[in-house]
Amino acid sequence: MAKGGFEMIDLDGMLSIPFLKKTVFTGSHAGMHFMIRKIKEEEKEQEQLQAIVWPGPFSFSITEDEKKTFREFEFNEEGLKKSIEWLNEYYENTFRNLYKEDGLAVRSRRISEK
Repeated sequence: MAKGGFEMIDLDGMLSIPFLKKTVFTGSHAGMHFMIRKIKEEEKEQEQLQAIVWPGPFSFSITEDEKKTFREFEFNEEGLKKSIEWLNEYYENTFRNLYKEDGLAVRSRRISEK
């Protein structure tokens, strides 16, 4: 599936809410590493999905927090679909512009879905 001249992240059939209830999903796409996981924040009663992106080549645990971008979604199938859409949008609209061969311009961001 190509959109805007790049191959899209397609996790159809690979990822589900029952899977995320038990474990974390990680992957990478063209230098952008990503994670989708279940979280429960103290101030919120319901569980949420959290999608995180960061530049490769290093793993989440050793990458500086300043290079990670976070976004939360509802913990249901619609939220999962939106999180994957966001990964593709983030790659197309932000990641490709932030991480070029001539250097890195990085910031940590937390984006909450309205």
